[in-house]
Amino acid sequence: MILIFIFFTVKRIGCFKDTTRRAIPGVDGRPPLLTGFYRRRHEAIKKCALYALMYGFKFFAVQHQGWCATGPRAHVTYRKYGPSNRCRNGKGGPWANDVYRISGQCFICRPSANTTTQRLGRRVPFVMWPNFPGPEFQLKRSSVM
Repeated sequence: MILIFIFFTVKRIGCFKDTTRRAIPGVDGRPPLLTGFYRRRHEAIKKCALYALMYGFKFFAVQHQGWCATGPRAHVTYRKYGPSNRCRNGKGGPWANDVYRISGQCFICRPSANTTTQRLGRRVPFVMWPNFPGPEFQLKRSSVM
């Protein structure tokens, strides 16, 4: 039996300008998690957070009501063009990123012979729960694969 543990929090940093030379690289449309028309994406913030967490990125952004951006240097580049006042509902705006910071960890554990757990240190495949909480959330779940 392998247990998946995800312990993390997401905190909104603020609203920041963007241009065609992106402050944070876009990842929208690449994984199945982030496909379809982004402005109609259900739970866009949660899905973007999970994608970032899955790849070990600490910052991510949502723009124009659902477009997802993240990357290994997002924590450095997100403020490249300065603050903006165009974000709405935690999901950015036109050329405006709502930026979030992820704190916590995601790891796979395997029970050992003496029933303690041992970290395997691998990335966790995506798992979505139906009642995943809102943009200011803490998630403490475990799942059996």
